Amino acid sequence: MNLNFTLDLYRHSKRWGHRVSKKSLELALHKAASILNLKGSFELTVVLADNDFVHPLNLEYRGKDKPTDVLSFPQEVLKKEERVVLENLNLGDIILSYEIIAKDAVDQQKDFLSHTLHMVIHGFLHLLGYDHLSTEDAIEMERLEIKILDSLSISNPYE
Repeated sequence: MNLNFTLDLYRHSKRWGHRVSKKSLELALHKAASILNLKGSFELTVVLADNDFVHPLNLEYRGKDKPTDVLSFPQEVLKKEERVVLENLNLGDIILSYEIIAKDAVDQQKDFLSHTLHMVIHGFLHLLGYDHLSTEDAIEMERLEIKILDSLSISNPYE
């Protein structure tokens, strides 16, 4: 069984310009899906937004009265055994804030696109049911992020 996915990309904020292409997001997600040994078909949405869009969502859904870099809204919670074969599944939405990602990229001396792709991979893992609530889960999620980013020639973001 092969892998097939559809990415819907919405540019909610003009601030993103053309700094992130649909093709670069598709490549990153395809590499991630391959490394995770995903099979079947799925779709997901990436929204290139800004702080004004993200802030109220972060408050409503996470109880945090501030904008954040990435929010993930899974359509359904996947159990570990359900992560491998996806059958025509809408995974959900990944929403990115331009200002936070741009500031973090500068502060951390990272390339803007590389940092954006890291946040998309992070959000994608959340859509698949990964989290970082416990130390063990955080280590697993970071390990996967590092491996996926390495396949994209992006250095370890945690060093």
